[in-house]
Amino acid sequence: MLKALELVGFKSFADKTRFDFPPGITVVVGPNGSGKSNVVDAMKWVLGETSVKSLRGKEMSDVIFKGGASRKPLHTAEATIIFDNEDRRLPLDAPEVHVTRRVYRSGEGEYLINREPCRLKDIRDLFRGTGVGADAYSIIEQGKVDRMLQASPKDRRAIFEEAAGISRFKAKKIEAQRRLERVDQNMLRLSDIVEEVESRLRNVRSQAGKAKRYKEYSERLQQLRTQVGLSDYRRLTDKLNELETQSEQYKAVALEAKEALEASDARTAEIEEDVNEVDEAVRTTEARFSRVREGISSHESNTEHLRPRLAELNEEQIRQGRETRRLLDRAGELQQRLAGIQTTLAAAENDYTQLSESAADHETALENISTRLAELREVNEGRRQEYLDAMRLSASLGNQVSSTRSRLAAVEAAVNRGRTQLEELAETLDQQTEQLAILEAEQTRLEKLTQSKREELDAARKDLVESRRDQTLLQDELNQLRNRHSGDVQRAEVLSELEKRFEGLTTGVKEVLARARQESEGPFRDVRGLVADLIQVNVENAPLVDLALGDRAQYIVLSGDRLLGLLRSDEYRVAGRVGFLRLEPSPQDKPSLADLEGKTGVMGRLDRLARTTPEYEPLVRRLLAGVWLVRDLEIALDLSGEHPGLRYITPSGYMVDNDGAVVVGPRQRSSGLISRRSELRALRVEIDDLAEQIADFESRHTLIADDIERQDKAVAVIAEDHRTASAELADVNARARTLREAVAQLTRRQTEIADDLQSAEVEEQQLTAALSAAEIQLAETDERSGLLETQIRDDEQAIEAGESERQTRVREITAAKVDLAKSEQRLETLRGETSRLEVEQEERVRNLDRLHEQAAQNKTRLREAERAILASSGQLAELYLLKDGLAITSAELAERRRETAAERAELLRSSQQNQKQLRSIEEKQHSAQLKCGEIRHERGNLAERLLEDYGIDLSTMPDEASEEELAERDQIEEEISALRRKINNVGAVNMEALHELDELESRFGVLSGQYHDLIAAKESLERIIQRINADSRRLFAETLEAIRVNFQALYRRSFGGGKADLVLEPGVDILESGIDIVATPPGKPEFSNSLLSGGEKALTAVSLLMAIFQFRPSPFCVLDEVDAPFDEANVGRFVDVLREFLGFTKFVIVTHSKKTMTAANTLYGVTMQESGVSKKVSVQFDDVSDDGHISQAAVERAEEDAA
Repeated sequence: MLKALELVGFKSFADKTRFDFPPGITVVVGPNGSGKSNVVDAMKWVLGETSVKSLRGKEMSDVIFKGGASRKPLHTAEATIIFDNEDRRLPLDAPEVHVTRRVYRSGEGEYLINREPCRLKDIRDLFRGTGVGADAYSIIEQGKVDRMLQASPKDRRAIFEEAAGISRFKAKKIEAQRRLERVDQNMLRLSDIVEEVESRLRNVRSQAGKAKRYKEYSERLQQLRTQVGLSDYRRLTDKLNELETQSEQYKAVALEAKEALEASDARTAEIEEDVNEVDEAVRTTEARFSRVREGISSHESNTEHLRPRLAELNEEQIRQGRETRRLLDRAGELQQRLAGIQTTLAAAENDYTQLSESAADHETALENISTRLAELREVNEGRRQEYLDAMRLSASLGNQVSSTRSRLAAVEAAVNRGRTQLEELAETLDQQTEQLAILEAEQTRLEKLTQSKREELDAARKDLVESRRDQTLLQDELNQLRNRHSGDVQRAEVLSELEKRFEGLTTGVKEVLARARQESEGPFRDVRGLVADLIQVNVENAPLVDLALGDRAQYIVLSGDRLLGLLRSDEYRVAGRVGFLRLEPSPQDKPSLADLEGKTGVMGRLDRLARTTPEYEPLVRRLLAGVWLVRDLEIALDLSGEHPGLRYITPSGYMVDNDGAVVVGPRQRSSGLISRRSELRALRVEIDDLAEQIADFESRHTLIADDIERQDKAVAVIAEDHRTASAELADVNARARTLREAVAQLTRRQTEIADDLQSAEVEEQQLTAALSAAEIQLAETDERSGLLETQIRDDEQAIEAGESERQTRVREITAAKVDLAKSEQRLETLRGETSRLEVEQEERVRNLDRLHEQAAQNKTRLREAERAILASSGQLAELYLLKDGLAITSAELAERRRETAAERAELLRSSQQNQKQLRSIEEKQHSAQLKCGEIRHERGNLAERLLEDYGIDLSTMPDEASEEELAERDQIEEEISALRRKINNVGAVNMEALHELDELESRFGVLSGQYHDLIAAKESLERIIQRINADSRRLFAETLEAIRVNFQALYRRSFGGGKADLVLEPGVDILESGIDIVATPPGKPEFSNSLLSGGEKALTAVSLLMAIFQFRPSPFCVLDEVDAPFDEANVGRFVDVLREFLGFTKFVIVTHSKKTMTAANTLYGVTMQESGVSKKVSVQFDDVSDDGHISQAAVERAEEDAA
């Protein structure tokens, strides 16, 4: 049952507004243009109206409040309908159901059920079969009344389908037909797959036969080759053992010869030692003799060298004395200047302190004045607000007296209406109570029948919903992965194509690269590629490197200078301009750059963001070491002033060049060579990752789809059983529920009317007392207003005086700040000059210390030179004596050396003969060892081939060969040759075919089973559609007949006679046929409906709609000015018809008719006191004029209640 409507920002309802709908008839009134029809638009909009034209707009954002004279437009509109669901009529386990729709000015919108996001389909499914909906018969507008008669029979049929409850069957039929189409599509696709797999299976079976023969031949060939190889391995092992024995014999003979040779060599060594001793003595004597001669020469030269050095040291001592005196004079001058500046600086600091204290005093005074002014204004504002509140209260009290008198008259009218309603309700209540007893007995019998089926169906559907949710989530993720993969592949193909075409390079660069690829020799061998080819950068940093390099990104890197020297000749000339960079930098290419690491805002040097091979790292540093990445343009400009000659780049693409030029504007991604190559590398990695993820998701999706198909079949069977069992129960439940609500509503209505009659006199007494109290309060309020007005004038005079004083203080503070700034600037100048003189004075002191130190060192070196000359003279005399003694010793050693040389020559001749004999024996031994090595190598190759081909280790197999193996060697060789010919004849073999055959046979079985499952599903869906058609025909026929009977009775009652009927189109299936309306008012002949008057058309349409309500009541009915065409008599009949349905339906009527207002249980007014803004007010009958205008008293009363 409808409970309330809440609006926020919907059309003209800018503020949050709530309409409560108590039982009975609720009437909404208001003048034209006040926004009362927006209440109906809001209900249609929440229930799913998507036609902007039906909502009286041009686009969906027109439902958002657009602003008024004093209000800004809102950015969102929201409306909520609240339903009482205590009886669980709506299929949600909640006592209240909140249905909300929200739209944003950006065009986005959302639906909510109980504040949880949902789809429009969920809302339509929630109300399907209840008569509630944007296009259903629960909302009836004046235009819909006209269309009811003027619409085509086909269009008119939709209302009857909703009343019959077959709209839900129609939706299920459409869903079944869609599923049937999907089944047909799946069968078509699956049949193609089955044919393809079957064709592949035949092909693989042929390949598997060849693979099987190849495997048999190969296994036999392995067996025979192993047998032959083992025999050869044993033969080679025996021969190797024989040669190793022979080699050991040669080794023993060689050992004896070596011993004789060693004895001869020992004697030779003794003689050699004697010779070496003599030679060593000779060399020692000659060396000493040479050193003596060198010492004599050295001392003589050193003495001659030291004498000029003495003269130089004396001259240096005189020069240092002159420099020391000059520095002392300069230091005295600086000290005098520094003392004068420090005196001036102390005076300036004293002035600055005085000015600072003066400025602070002025600011303190200004702050005190501003605080006093703020307090005065706050007090004045509070009195003004109190004055306005008093004035509003005075006006409100005056209105209250007037409204109290009007309320007394309304109470008397309500008493008369209540007595009449009590009599009518008693008669209706007896009839409906009798019908309810019959239906309750039938309801009890049918409830037990459906309970077990319902529980089974709920469990199956819950499992299916979970599986479908998992499938949807997986499909969404799979689609996203496929879209990303497709986009990345296309982008990578575009980038690869650009790279192949050298896109973005100049003509000259393309020509040089092409010639370098074609000419492997000559000067073009020096071409290493483009700068962009040698640098790798992350995608996010690539545009920055592009910006820093500029045209240098397509410069060609050379490893030598040959090509540069030949480019002027005709043979090597290229078209267009080409830039070159040599790999080896020249000295001037290595500037000393400032290091900015750690400075505020510095993010790093650009060459450290690039990657390359060690060979090209110097080139990258040469190009990018002078470029720094900083946080923003302001930091770049500051650093360019501190460190000129560098370039600065920001992450947003701004650049400050080394000459001070500034480049601004957002950077363009992927526009340069570096960006293009970096993006291509990143895309290739991402494509591989996405391909793996897609394969995994597709496998999981297939498994879930198979599971859903099985669950679908199970649910279909269970649902069919439950549908058959619950069809009768649903119909009985609906009729019983409607009657229970009607009886309960009628009973409550009786109690409410009796209570209203009893409380009328009590309310009259209360109103009289309230009137007296209001008059007293009005007098007190007027007196308070006069006093507040006088106080406000005094406050304003005090504020004006304070403001004048504040302006004076502001001017004084400004002058003080100017003087303070001048003093501060002079103070900084003097401090800088003082610092400079102190630094210069410190430098003079350091120079004096350095000169004193040099003078001391010079004296030391002078004394050392004098001592060295005396020492050299004494040593010369000793060396001349030693030279004569060494000449005698050298002659004695020469004679001894000739004697030992003769004996050594004789021993050498004997040793040569022994060595010749030993070499002969060793050659024989070496020959035997070579043969052993060849046999080992042959045996190793044999073992290695079999180990590599078959994994057989011959060294671990038995050593003994059988006689049968040796006798059949020739036959085995012939069989091996035959097997190799057979293997060659087999041709190309796919060994995977054996494994693939098992997989294909398994897959073929699965696919065949799925195809048969689809056939069964198709047959099941066709049976479901047939049953839906049969149930729809039955329900529609029963509904049409019941509504036809109700329509005829209501028509005669509304018109006081006449006749009416509903007729199906002849010769058309009942599921497709339209419905014609035949209506003849009393006393008139039969003629077309178009000839009826406006009032007759409206009353006929209303009778039909009420006939539908009588058969299938809706929880509520909204009537938007449908009574406009009625005269007074027809309005009375219209109201009488509505009262018959109050037991089970709430009515919300938007009207101008005073006659209709008399039937209202609740009366709301909608007014537009503020331009463009609608406001809800609770009004009484007398507050509304004949044209719908609401009295000012009612508006003011509503404002008081809100306050």
